Amino acid sequence: MAIRLTQEEENYVRMSLLLTGISPRATRALFDHEFAPSCLNTTITKEYNKLRDLQIKRIINQPQWNLLFPRRPEKPDSKTFDVTLIITLIRHLTDLTPPRGGYDQLPSDNETTQPQI
Repeated sequence: MAIRLTQEEENYVRMSLLLTGISPRATRALFDHEFAPSCLNTTITKEYNKLRDLQIKRIINQPQWNLLFPRRPEKPDSKTFDVTLIITLIRHLTDLTPPRGGYDQLPSDNETTQPQI
């Protein structure tokens, strides 16, 4: 017996799949392109002062900080980062061109820029 979803329910399922399945993988792919996994520890260490400033401003929270600077001998690994941390690092530590309206505004209907991967 097939269950029919309303349009609203179908949209919810699509949005849920996008947010929990597709977006994290796409975001991590861009992140790993910008921050090579083999050099991630060195990059994070080099950017310590910027990251500390983000922590002081409460942009990076303590659990995220612990992922960036785990206890030795562990090293940071993007596979452990949540989407929020990944996006924060992309926004503050890369030279990617932000969207026309900035990161904090929804794109216009005709915005079609693609990230350079």
